Amino acid sequence: MSEASTAHPSGAPWSVRFGRGEPARLAVIGVAFGAGYFLLWLAIVVAMGGASVQITFWGEDSWLETTVRSLVLGYTITLVGVGYRTGARCLDELRPNLVGGEEDHRAAMGALVDARPAALRAAGALGAIILVTLGSVTDVGGWGPYRLGGFAWLGLLGWLLFRAIFAHLHVARVLSRLGGQRIRIELLDLRPLAPLVGWGLQIVLVWAVWFAAMALFFVAPEPTHPLNWLGLSPLLVISIGALVLPVRGVHRRIRAAKRAELERLRTAIMAERELGLASDGEPGPRLANLVAYHGLVESVQEWPFDVATWLRFGLYVAIGAGSWVGAALVERLLERALG
Repeated sequence: MSEASTAHPSGAPWSVRFGRGEPARLAVIGVAFGAGYFLLWLAIVVAMGGASVQITFWGEDSWLETTVRSLVLGYTITLVGVGYRTGARCLDELRPNLVGGEEDHRAAMGALVDARPAALRAAGALGAIILVTLGSVTDVGGWGPYRLGGFAWLGLLGWLLFRAIFAHLHVARVLSRLGGQRIRIELLDLRPLAPLVGWGLQIVLVWAVWFAAMALFFVAPEPTHPLNWLGLSPLLVISIGALVLPVRGVHRRIRAAKRAELERLRTAIMAERELGLASDGEPGPRLANLVAYHGLVESVQEWPFDVATWLRFGLYVAIGAGSWVGAALVERLLERALG
């Protein structure tokens, strides 16, 4: 990325400042955080008399499940950095098509990393409260060491999850505002807008992977169980939002430019037609050209999506949704086989 892309002022989230948007550093953050949770879980278990943890296949006292939980936390904490890194790369790719060039790029980069830390912390706190509350309502077990470890996991997961959602919404808002004001729009060539669509698709993919991992913990054995639909609904909402929100600005401008151009062409066609009728002759080639151009403009899509976009979108969503359905089927088959 460019020099401007790697500059992270104090307004940027700490995970962005430390990770600098680099995949290797983000991976280190994820591994370190996951390892920290594993040690926290182990400390809680030992402190509350649950030292005799068995290496079972799956369950609240399973080291395997706790390891997977740790990996999920490590992956979730990187989502904020991934959103900013891909957003900065999107701005770099859009720079040649910005009205103000380098000045617009610097302004957009500043808005990108200025994520209002207080709001980010509030989003994390809200997420922690919501997930811990849901866990306490749905889990009727006692207050043993493993359950407390589970609540610690839910709290951390909610904190990281809502921070990531807030951060991605912030990046999408910055991109949408830029597209609505400072990106050049050419009706007959929407390819320069591809970075906006590309950012949305990348975010859809990272969330699809996250939801696929969640299927290991929250899936119900019946594929049609309400819990599975409850788990899939946020995937669909987040995926559609990630694809649509960054291009809302350019969508409005494309629609406005298209309507203005069609109105101008209709006026020109009417004038040319009246001119031909007044001269009592055949319509000239200019009228035919205007009609053909009118049809070309009318066929322009108001959203910068093509068939390849929808194919990739469907594939990414299927990764998350298919994992929930597949996990439910496997769990049901195991219950029957062992049952």
